[in-house]
Amino acid sequence: QAVARRADEVETEVEGLAWTQQPFPYQAKCLQWIREEHARLDADAKACVARVLADTGCEPLLA
Repeated sequence: QAVARRADEVETEVEGLAWTQQPFPYQAKCLQWIREEHARLDADAKACVARVLADTGCEPLLA
């Protein structure tokens, strides 16, 4: 989203600490690749990934 908006900064929290950085297109490219590969998985494999990612905060990245 930040790359598409051409935002100057992205702010988030990592392990309870504030994190700020400039977004860059490579991040968006990698996220898109991860989403595409996840979409190709069958239901059992997706369930396995969901179990591994449960409660990590990463779940929305695959939505």
